[in-house]
Amino acid sequence: MKSGSVSTTRSIRIKGRNTAADRLTIDLHDLQGTNNSEALQLQKLSATSAVFKRKPRGLNTVLEQDSITMDANDEFSISALGGDDLISIDATFSQLGFVDGGDGIDLFSGPAAWDKVSC
Repeated sequence: MKSGSVSTTRSIRIKGRNTAADRLTIDLHDLQGTNNSEALQLQKLSATSAVFKRKPRGLNTVLEQDSITMDANDEFSISALGGDDLISIDATFSQLGFVDGGDGIDLFSGPAAWDKVSC
């Protein structure tokens, strides 16, 4: 599976309303690691931007870096896949998120409200 980020958009209609202004748009940012041991970092730069970095665990070499444009309604999903991963999410994220550490011994630091599996 290829690592990186993919964003998808969905619109939700508010019950009883049917105009474009009554729709809530939510972007889902799907961020992925690989089957290697990695450090996955999601850092908030501002209220509307973030950066996702993937590095070999224990090294400071950035293998991949993705810039993300976001707003308060966006959601994040991180799949670390295999390996012993270190997953670090900026604790100031107010957006909803889900982290799947996958196979291996994974460590997570980040917002307490995010759902976590296998880490």
